Amino acid sequence: LEDAGAHNINLVTPTHFLTEIAEAVKIRRPNIPIVYNTHGYEREECLSEADKFVDVYLPDLKYFSPESSMRYTGIKNYFEVASNAIRHMMKVRPTVIENGLMTSGVCVRHLILPMNLNETFNIIDWFDENNQNNAYFSLMAQYTPFGDIKGYPELNRPITAREYRLACEKVMSASFADRCFIQERSSSGEQFI
Repeated sequence: LEDAGAHNINLVTPTHFLTEIAEAVKIRRPNIPIVYNTHGYEREECLSEADKFVDVYLPDLKYFSPESSMRYTGIKNYFEVASNAIRHMMKVRPTVIENGLMTSGVCVRHLILPMNLNETFNIIDWFDENNQNNAYFSLMAQYTPFGDIKGYPELNRPITAREYRLACEKVMSASFADRCFIQERSSSGEQFI
């Protein structure tokens, strides 16, 4: 991938292969950044191992309240675990931008869900209060209803223009607005699945 011109090596949901990846990086360390693309629900002891070779952390921060995380994931402590993991990531990876590309740092992603603006607002507030080392934030609007979601009627539609606008206004009023990516609402749709 590096020889083909890739800007980074993006490891998607890599935690269960952490030992093997660490061994591979010892054999050959790429000259481009290694990105750890994760759901955010990570144990700090795993991150301490990943810190040895990861340049950029790309975690999700999905839910704030125990009620929402229980409803959508079956666990109450998602935010507690994920926010501790993200604090760890931000502490160990200061942001470095070279030629317009992040070569070191953290970019926290959050997906706006329909009927869940309080989750989005609370996550933006938390990130604003806890941001370290100039981490970035990515507000995603790509939610697309798909699969068997009969038990979740609030998720049976994309986000509305109003939900999108309010989430954008909230993130643009935060102190990190100059380090924020905002996904277009048009990125929602089954053609992207």
